[in-house]
Amino acid sequence: MSSRERFIEFYREEHGEPQWQWAICGVCNGHGTSTAYLGAYTRSDREEMGDEWYEFMDDVKRGVYDQPCPECGGTGKVQEFAGDALAEWREWEAEEAADAHTRWAESGYPQ
Repeated sequence: MSSRERFIEFYREEHGEPQWQWAICGVCNGHGTSTAYLGAYTRSDREEMGDEWYEFMDDVKRGVYDQPCPECGGTGKVQEFAGDALAEWREWEAEEAADAHTRWAESGYPQ
């Protein structure tokens, strides 16, 4: 279960259903599609592809490789917490980050 799912469960038990608002998806910027799965390309990758690189990039720009965004499922929008739920979510995230940092520091890995 993700941190967000745990928070929703906690919030519902304490306060009932959280308030929600629609927002533009931050992964696809509202377009509903993504090519992020293609990864990144280095200069040596481009040099190795030669002239095929330019054809590939034209196809990328035309949307040949687009897939539905994994975050919003292709809608271009996501639901976010609003009101009191948003304030508590931010506090929850900060505590989760602090706990993760403490666990990492106590693990013995060099900093």
